[in-house]
Amino acid sequence: MNPEERRRAMTKIAGCANCLSNYHETNSFPSPMTCRFCRQRHHSMLHKHPESTAPVVAIATRDQPLQAMDASGPNLQTPMINKVSALTLGQPPNTYVLLPTAIVAIQGQTARRENCRALIDLGSQLNLMSRRMADQLALPTFSTSQGILGIGETAQGSSSSARVRLSSLRSNFQKEIVVFILPQLTKNQPSESIDEGLSISSTVVLADPEFGQPGSIDLLLGAEVYSLLIRPGLIELGDDKPTLQETTLGWIVFGAVRRRVPAAMAGNVMTITQEDPLPALEKFWKLDTFNTEVPAMTVQERLCEEHFLSNVQICPDQRLMVRLPFAENPRELGKTLALAQRTFSSTDCRLERDPAMLEGYVSFVDEYERLNHMTEVQLSSVPRNHYFIPHHYALKPDSTKLRVVFDASAPSSTS
Repeated sequence: MNPEERRRAMTKIAGCANCLSNYHETNSFPSPMTCRFCRQRHHSMLHKHPESTAPVVAIATRDQPLQAMDASGPNLQTPMINKVSALTLGQPPNTYVLLPTAIVAIQGQTARRENCRALIDLGSQLNLMSRRMADQLALPTFSTSQGILGIGETAQGSSSSARVRLSSLRSNFQKEIVVFILPQLTKNQPSESIDEGLSISSTVVLADPEFGQPGSIDLLLGAEVYSLLIRPGLIELGDDKPTLQETTLGWIVFGAVRRRVPAAMAGNVMTITQEDPLPALEKFWKLDTFNTEVPAMTVQERLCEEHFLSNVQICPDQRLMVRLPFAENPRELGKTLALAQRTFSSTDCRLERDPAMLEGYVSFVDEYERLNHMTEVQLSSVPRNHYFIPHHYALKPDSTKLRVVFDASAPSSTS
């Protein structure tokens, strides 16, 4: 549709020419927004572009080799651009942040002991272990259901946990901890090799001598363990160099490190799909329009409505009463008296053998009659089309309280 056709469509539905809504008119719309071409109070899609001699800019896209666009604004009478591509180049920072790691010993309930690389995370409330290390130690695990939330509330769950003994390779420190097992904790730490020329004294006993080389992490020690590991010693190596912290596991290394070789240039190609919004807007209008047409009823629906209108009554207590409809001719219902009599005879024989149950049954029936839920009738006064409902008594589990069940779904002689 061109702008003129859009204008006619808005006039036809008596809608707002500023926001394209059909809930109010333009004069009652308080928004300060105007057309971005002429600054008049109508939507930019309704702007009619005059003939212009302004220069034309050619845009090349993947789907359309060349697309003409007036320099004063897009020509809405021509198809809109399908895709716009952009290339972004950037360079990552020349620093890398080291996370503290340590080599520790882990032992389960057996005598088997394994060394593993642990990541010390002050921001974690739990201790975690990789499934690989748990299988390597043959740990007996316990079923659990522990939810784990990460950055941005990303959720993950652990279904098993284990109790292990954590030991330091640099001191006599030992601690029994509970670890929750996950398939994988994190990627290799660090993710790239870090230059080791950091002038660390040879007298400093490192918790992880290979802290600058990428390696797998099989254990994560949270804040609970961190508070037991920390010692007062601290060494700062200088600007753009990491810090050393003394712990019972040895000296841990963490912080920003300047890369000796600048990081490679990173590129990003972005493609934006741009479609004409009018079809989507028309669909919105159709969905937002109230359907005043009454759908046609089926034969059964029409019969049900007629039955309700013909038989509904308002009782003195302001309740509604309506006759139950029959899906088929009641004459085809069949006979039910014999079935009701057989069921009653069987119930009577059972009650004669249990006086307590007989007393409860009689009490129930008397109350049922007293509440006008049933009345005595003579067989001669029963209508031709009728249904005798068989009944029996039942007991609640672990109780002697009796209740009577009316089986209105029992089949008649014609099933």
